[in-house]
Amino acid sequence: MRKTLIIILISILTTLNITTSIADNNVEYISKSEMIDKLSAAAKKAHANKNFDQAIQYYHQILTLDPSIMQIRFLLARAYFETKNYDHAHYHFKLVQAENIPNKISKIIHQYLAYINLQKDWSVSLSGDITPESNINHGVTNQTVLIGGVPFTLNDDRLASRGVNLNAFASVTYTPKIIDGLYGHVQLSASANYLTGQKILNHNIGSELGLTLKQNANKYSAGIAYNKQNFDKKAYSTKLGTWATVAMPLSDKLYWSGRVSASKTFYTGTANRDLDFSIKQNFSYQHSVALGFNAAPSFELKKSFNKLKTNTKLGLTIGSRHTLGAGFTVNTSLGSNSSLYKHHNNIFAKTRKDLSLTAGIKVTNSQLKLFNFAPYIEYKYEKHKVIFRFIIIKITPFLSASPPVSDECTKIVEQ
Repeated sequence: MRKTLIIILISILTTLNITTSIADNNVEYISKSEMIDKLSAAAKKAHANKNFDQAIQYYHQILTLDPSIMQIRFLLARAYFETKNYDHAHYHFKLVQAENIPNKISKIIHQYLAYINLQKDWSVSLSGDITPESNINHGVTNQTVLIGGVPFTLNDDRLASRGVNLNAFASVTYTPKIIDGLYGHVQLSASANYLTGQKILNHNIGSELGLTLKQNANKYSAGIAYNKQNFDKKAYSTKLGTWATVAMPLSDKLYWSGRVSASKTFYTGTANRDLDFSIKQNFSYQHSVALGFNAAPSFELKKSFNKLKTNTKLGLTIGSRHTLGAGFTVNTSLGSNSSLYKHHNNIFAKTRKDLSLTAGIKVTNSQLKLFNFAPYIEYKYEKHKVIFRFIIIKITPFLSASPPVSDECTKIVEQ
């Protein structure tokens, strides 16, 4: 009997062990790393399909499992950016920026933060520079000139002279949201220029009032402008005008912006009036994080009614951006301006044509920061003029206002 009970007990235990083994084989145990891999794959698929809300949920689940994965936090910030949730995007970009991250990622984050800064209701810009110039008074190089075929000797103060400009600029911009997609535009600005050689102080006060329409990535603005100019501490002119701007991406890497403006200038103490009209455009092509190009064609027309003068200008500037190692960015530019000047009173009956060429190079180092923004050094050559400028303070976004190239972001993060 005892032997029979022992055999039955052994049989029961053996059966339970087999059942337990089968159950164990049917249960799939997933480790934390495997779970993160699966969530990452799902998040990337949702992100690639532009299902950003779903991607954000996956990214948050991953960071709940491991908050130290900076690549995921970077992608989370990008997803918030794509949904125009700029506050959350700014917060997570700042968290990534505080870590020891590669220089290329740091540059991309700077671009995103600069773009986000432009979307805020309030923005403040302060800048100042020192500019030594070889022709500070826009003088001529020859003291004897021919007017109507008759030689004239100019005074010494008409000749080109060297000097130093001290420049300062400040602006405050307020863009309140009126309704979805429609924003107001209010800007107050002031600038000052001090010529050290002549000890002359010039300053301007300006304002803009308008509306901005944002549709997806496109931006349309229009408004009116006012500017009061003082020369050598005395009232010189008042300008009233209107303007319109358009900015939009033409492709993932090509960004276009344009501005049309028209204004009328009234000169203090005289009956002189000038009418100005200009069209300016800029095409920016971001080939990669390390390389970019831009082209800026322009057209300007200035007509002086009382002096019966017309000045027409056509210009084109092309440039490139090279992002190097150690935080250095080099911007180069080549430009040309063709001017046609006409005098209508037939005293001299002359039409003058001018062609000027410019070349410049600008070096910025993001690691040498001043007020969290990089100062720069710029060298520029114009006809009869050499300018050497360096910023001593600049509190504005110093990188492109257009968002970084998405494909390049993904490649760098995956590396």
